[in-house]
Amino acid sequence: MSAISQRLEQVFTGVFGDELTGKLSLSDSKDTLEEWDSLAHINLILAIEKEYKVKFSLDESLKLVSIAAIKASLEQKLGQAS
Repeated sequence: MSAISQRLEQVFTGVFGDELTGKLSLSDSKDTLEEWDSLAHINLILAIEKEYKVKFSLDESLKLVSIAAIKASLEQKLGQAS
């Protein structure tokens, strides 16, 4: 698991709860996680921005609807490959 993935799991469990620890996969999305509603999405984006010291535009944040999309966007912003 990459450093981005490990930190991302910590952010997700911080927003959605510890019961998701070790249960998240790249295929998870707002459609597969019941807890991922519109308010949680805002909290998630803010938590990711704080953790990684990055900023997402409104358009970018609306496209970040899966763990895979978030990871890919972070890799791009941070200049890292998976």
